[in-house]
Amino acid sequence: MGKWKPGGSSSMSDRLRDFLGDAAGGGKNWKLWGTVAALVVVGGFAIWSISNAVSDPQSGTNYIAAIDGSDPEHPVPLPRFYAPAGDKAPYKSPSTGKTAVWPAEKCYWTRDGKAKTEPTLVLLNSYVGKPGDTICPDCGKKVYPRNKPPPDDLMAEAEREGR
Repeated sequence: MGKWKPGGSSSMSDRLRDFLGDAAGGGKNWKLWGTVAALVVVGGFAIWSISNAVSDPQSGTNYIAAIDGSDPEHPVPLPRFYAPAGDKAPYKSPSTGKTAVWPAEKCYWTRDGKAKTEPTLVLLNSYVGKPGDTICPDCGKKVYPRNKPPPDDLMAEAEREGR
């Protein structure tokens, strides 16, 4: 069987078989099309991987260093740190090279029970193996993983009052 020629085969399946090659013809074209399909899949995956190579700066995740040249009891916020895609916490600190960077939890409360617009970044004790609850140093409230912000009405009030 050779390449398709106009009027050479009667049905679409015969023409397709002629074009791609059948088992008797060695299936050379099947190998070619299989290779092309594999390259398309690999190329698509490579493009997807590259486009997701760094964390999205708009994702809202903040990071905090447990030990970054300071007292471990007072972690250091890292406002310009973006976690590499595919890596899991803890991450390597850009300034010390130590594996001590964790996602920070945000606390939007004040000591008097009001909301504030600028969060306090808190390192959870469970991340660094410390026993006990994590308490926000600003408001004194317990901080949880995926800590919930105050209700919208309290946040709107904080914004109006400039807190």
